[in-house]
Amino acid sequence: MLQPRHLRHISSQFPRLRYSGVLNVSRTCFNIRRNNSSLADRNLISGATNKRLPPQKPLGQWEQAYPVKQALGTTERAWIYNDATARKVVDTYGLDDGGEPKTVIEIYPGPGVISKALLTYPRTVLNKLILLEYSECFHPEILALAEADDRVVLMKESAYYWEVYQDLQQQGHLDDLAHVGFNEGGVHPTLRMVGHLPMHVLAEQWLSQILRHVADRAWMWQYGRFPIHLLMAERTWRRVYSQDALYKLERCKLSVIAQAGCDLKASLPLTELNPYDHHFFPHSRAIAEKKRTRLAGNPYVSVEITPRAQPLITLENIEHWDFVLRQLFTTRGQPLERAVRHLAPGATVLLKSVSFDVRKKIQDMSVGDWDELIRKFGEWPFRPEALSQPSKKEWEARAEAQEVRI
Repeated sequence: MLQPRHLRHISSQFPRLRYSGVLNVSRTCFNIRRNNSSLADRNLISGATNKRLPPQKPLGQWEQAYPVKQALGTTERAWIYNDATARKVVDTYGLDDGGEPKTVIEIYPGPGVISKALLTYPRTVLNKLILLEYSECFHPEILALAEADDRVVLMKESAYYWEVYQDLQQQGHLDDLAHVGFNEGGVHPTLRMVGHLPMHVLAEQWLSQILRHVADRAWMWQYGRFPIHLLMAERTWRRVYSQDALYKLERCKLSVIAQAGCDLKASLPLTELNPYDHHFFPHSRAIAEKKRTRLAGNPYVSVEITPRAQPLITLENIEHWDFVLRQLFTTRGQPLERAVRHLAPGATVLLKSVSFDVRKKIQDMSVGDWDELIRKFGEWPFRPEALSQPSKKEWEARAEAQEVRI
């Protein structure tokens, strides 16, 4: 489960922000009502109100306006500044598919360059744009967008926290969304999520958790299958997309869970977003001296993640997947025939019932291999009873009991 709010002190990346809501007498959001009119100019005009969208600041002012400071929660983040690039990325979302108007949730929008490109769509394409942004330095830009377009809803929170999505439900922002079963046709007709994925550990945890929750339909998956369009660092994408022959060295538990539950693809060629400095801010020259791989300046990828109608990981077997992947990826360089003993005493018997080559290294196993192995593990009568990882309190209790015995 995603972290509850009472644990927010664990990271200074997400400072606790005070709620305010003066524009629409709302506790946590801004949503300004304006009259509807037709689209005039997709580059400059709101597709809903026919009002001119506020111009973005000149790039020379960005370092002062959006400083990269830990206190503001802007370290290890990057944002598109190039309007043409933003429009190119937004076009890959496929919102104008001739279907119903979409509700779009944008995470970590920063100064709102992607948001502005989205707002050029008419109401027949974009019904509502919900922005989840915790850093106060970006709020003036987003509020200016809200002044020009009544479809904008600002939540002054991080997308990381579970309760933010519950707040959206309780405040009625998701009331117009239907609950669509995973097996009922295609993807959700009116729900999409887009945004930039920061490069810090909590953002990667968020990605890992939402991919895992495909199995139990928790989080926003309760509404059904919907595409998530993200701009993420290539280093993160390599871990998510790593397969037998491609990015093999980065293959990990996250790779297998992502591919067992979702269809993954890069929505733009990597060359479209390179070189980094032509498209993203902060520029790499500003952080080059620090030589940290998580800082901005790394290549970015535009990706699409869509849950499968029939995920291999389900509520019934998710504990088996968690346990087997966790135990075996500790020995990722070993062949399965040697590593399998890490599951339990006698687990080598499972090798006789699988159809693939057990001499494969753990990092070389395909999703199909994992599915077969884990199904055999689930049928094995001598598998361990306690499969979940002990919590910190459980470890402390065990340590205390050990001291007493000594």
